[in-house]
Amino acid sequence: MPHNIKEFLQVARMIENHQTEIIRYFEKALTNAKAENLNGKIQRFIANNFSIRNRDFFIYRLQVYFSPAPQKKI
Repeated sequence: MPHNIKEFLQVARMIENHQTEIIRYFEKALTNAKAENLNGKIQRFIANNFSIRNRDFFIYRLQVYFSPAPQKKI
């Protein structure tokens, strides 16, 4: 019987734990993909610049790299 199989119970528990997010996706097509993408960019940036000795300069570069582009005045 499926209700006694460990894997079915794990999947059921996972769906119950993430029920709100699953419903939100199907109702409004909302995901956290943009946040995950930005997090990945930050992690790659840190990994590529880990050896910088001057921490202030590193933080400055991080801010410049991830800040939005300035808007043109009309």
